[in-house]
Amino acid sequence: MANLPMCFRFRPKEEIESYMGTYEYYSLVEMAQKSNLPVRAWQDLTIGVPKEDLNAYRLCNKYKDDVVNQVALGQGLFIYGGVGSGKTVWSYKIARHYLELLASTHRDEKSIPVYFANVPRLLDELRVAMRDADATKSLDHKIMHSDLVIFDDIGAENATQWAKDKLYQYIDYRYANAKACIFTSNVELEALEPRIADRINGSCTQVEFTMESKRKFGVLGGKQ
Repeated sequence: MANLPMCFRFRPKEEIESYMGTYEYYSLVEMAQKSNLPVRAWQDLTIGVPKEDLNAYRLCNKYKDDVVNQVALGQGLFIYGGVGSGKTVWSYKIARHYLELLASTHRDEKSIPVYFANVPRLLDELRVAMRDADATKSLDHKIMHSDLVIFDDIGAENATQWAKDKLYQYIDYRYANAKACIFTSNVELEALEPRIADRINGSCTQVEFTMESKRKFGVLGGKQ
């Protein structure tokens, strides 16, 4: 089990054995490698549902269940709330479900169905990549052309004007070309840079989580 690709390592043995050697297995491994999803995204994920967040849960779950159609339409989510409220976990769940649905189809092998970008780290990567034209071109391609991009922790970045402009360039391109995005943030939409907030508002459903940290109270954990 230790040598299994990360996207299978936390699954039941019986499920893994049923996948081994199939098109779905190799397709999911390939897509997972391109996705930049962190290790935690492939662990067992359960989200507790306190009554104050029931509507938010339903909105996220509805999007997850219809994710193929929503991505095709260029529709996304802006998920916001306090630290540890489950926002990023929801982005993991949606991304995994999308990849698992696509794994059984004979898709374009050159495509990148999902790309996960933590915004503060993304801007750091861009600053480094400025010295390398090929690295910049590669990162631009992933952010602009992936079917679904997750912009995690937007609003937490300590952004220079250059960084704000670059982030807007990405988001505006995806908005103009009806490319779906999921944003997670600790702040409300109105607190973001106005140009970015306008593009998000025009393409995403806003979902607010109000409960305090689920990690603090032990609500997260268990199996998907």
